[in-house]
Amino acid sequence: MTDSSGTVLVVDDNESTRSVFASWLRRAGFAVREAATGAEALEVVGQQACDLVVLDVNLPDMTGYDVCERIKSDETTNAIPVLHVSAAAVEPAEPVEPVDWSIGLDRGADGYLVEPLEREELLGAVGALVRYAKARRRAEALALRLARLHAATLEMSAAGEVRDIAEAAASAAADLSGGWAAAAVRTNDGGLVVVVGSQAPPTLSCLTAEEMALLVGTAPGALRSLVPELGPVGTAPTVFTAGGRLGHTSSVVIVESVPDDDSIESVLHQLSHAGAIASENLLLLAREHATALILQRSLLPRVPSVPWLDIAARYVASTAQVEVGGDFYDVLVLDEERVALVIGDVQGHSLWAATVMATLRNSLAAYLIEGRSPAQALELLNRVLMHLHPDVIATVCCIILDRSGRVVVANAGHLPPVAMAGDGVRLLDDRDPLLGIAVHRQETGYSLGSGAGLVLFTDGLIERRDASLDRGIASAVLAVNSGSSDVEDICDRLIGAVGPGANAQDDIAILAVRLRPPVRTPR
Repeated sequence: MTDSSGTVLVVDDNESTRSVFASWLRRAGFAVREAATGAEALEVVGQQACDLVVLDVNLPDMTGYDVCERIKSDETTNAIPVLHVSAAAVEPAEPVEPVDWSIGLDRGADGYLVEPLEREELLGAVGALVRYAKARRRAEALALRLARLHAATLEMSAAGEVRDIAEAAASAAADLSGGWAAAAVRTNDGGLVVVVGSQAPPTLSCLTAEEMALLVGTAPGALRSLVPELGPVGTAPTVFTAGGRLGHTSSVVIVESVPDDDSIESVLHQLSHAGAIASENLLLLAREHATALILQRSLLPRVPSVPWLDIAARYVASTAQVEVGGDFYDVLVLDEERVALVIGDVQGHSLWAATVMATLRNSLAAYLIEGRSPAQALELLNRVLMHLHPDVIATVCCIILDRSGRVVVANAGHLPPVAMAGDGVRLLDDRDPLLGIAVHRQETGYSLGSGAGLVLFTDGLIERRDASLDRGIASAVLAVNSGSSDVEDICDRLIGAVGPGANAQDDIAILAVRLRPPVRTPR
C-alpha cells in the first residue's frame, strides 16, 4: 500500500534519473520537489515542508552522506526520513561487489536502495517511509499535547485560588487549539471565566450561578453576551464540560475551533476534567478549612471582662492546614484580685489534637479554679496527659496575675512570656520541660508593678524554616516595644510585623493583658 499524500524531495545531479524518479512519484500522487546539488537540497529542506528526501549518494558539491548528516543534526529537520539511492558502477568484466549500506545508515539515513530500480521498488520504499514520517509526527504532536496537559494539570492541582485554575486551563486550551480559548471554573457563589488568545490581553470575569450554567450549552451569541472581551464570535465555539463529586458542572473549557485531530479533542476533554477535579478539590478544601476554623474557635474561650485589666486575644488559623490545631489560650477570673492566664500548644493538626487540647484546657481550668498554684496545676495536668494520652506532647505556660502587678509563672516548655513593666520589656524565661515528661514542675514569682502587662503567644507566630526561634522571639519583643501599649494594638502589631501573613504554616494564638491604672476616687 502506497501513501501518496506526501511531499517528496528528489536530489540527484543526473537530470534524467531525477526526472524519471519525479515522474514515477507524481503519477503515484506525491507532490515532488527537485534539487541537483547538496546545497540546493539543504535550502529546500530548510524552507519548505517535506515528508521524505530521496537522496543520491554521489553529488557534485558534497556526498549524500554529508547532506543526510546535516539534515539529521538540525532539530527542525531531523524528523524527515532520508532514503539513499546509489548506483553500483562496475565494468561488465569485473566482479560485482556488494554496496556497503551501513555507511549511510550509520550516518542517519532511514533506508537504502541500489540502482537500477524498478518503479514499484521505489514507490514501495517511499510509501513506507512517508507513512513512518506521518506516524512519527502524529506521535510527537500527541506527546507535546500530553506534556502541555500534564503541565496544566500540575499547575491547576497546585493552585491556591480558583482564578489560577481558570487561567491555567484557558492558557493550555489556547495553546492546544491554536485560537482563543476560555475556561470557566465554579466558585461557591457562581464562577470565574478567563479568556486567553483573543484580541485583548487575558481577561477575568465573574459569573453568577445562572451565567455559569448558561455557559454549558453556550452558542456564539450567548458567549458574546457573557464574555464581551471576546469581541465578535463567528462560528460556533466548541464547549467541553466536566463535573464531579459535587453533582454539577465544575469546569467549562471553550475553544474557538478544534483542529481536525481526534487527539486534540481528547486532550481538551481531559483538560476540562482536570479543571473540574482541581476546582472541586479547592472548594472542598475551603469548606473543610472553614468547618475546622469554626470548630477551633468554638473550643476557644470567650475573653472575660475584668475591671482592672485590659485583655486582647487573637487566633489565626494556618493557611496550610485544613484540620483543627492544638493551639489554645484561656483567661480565668479566680477572684476579685487575681486572674489566671494560660497559653498552650498540643502537637499536631487533627481532631485528635483538638480533643487533647480541650481536655488539657478544661482540666487546667479546674485545677486553677480549685486554688492550685501554677506549678501544682501543671504537675496534675502532666499526670492527666501521660495517663490519657501517653504519646502526645504539649507546651503550656500558666500564670497567675494579681492587680498589684505580681505574677507567678510556671512554664512547661512553652515560649517565654513578654513582660511589660516600668523598667522596660523583658522575657520571663524560666522554663521546665514540656508536658509528657515526668519531671517536677517549678514556678517563679515576679513583681512587675502598676500598669504592667504580659504578652503570650504560640510558636506559629515566630517559627520560620530559615531563622532560629531566638531570632523570632527577639522580633516579637521588638514589636511589643515599638508602639502603643494598647493590648489590641500590640496583637495587631505582632500579627502584622512578626507573623507570616497569608502564608502561615501553623496556627497562631496571642494573649495580651495590661493592668489598668487604679481609679482615684475624689475626696
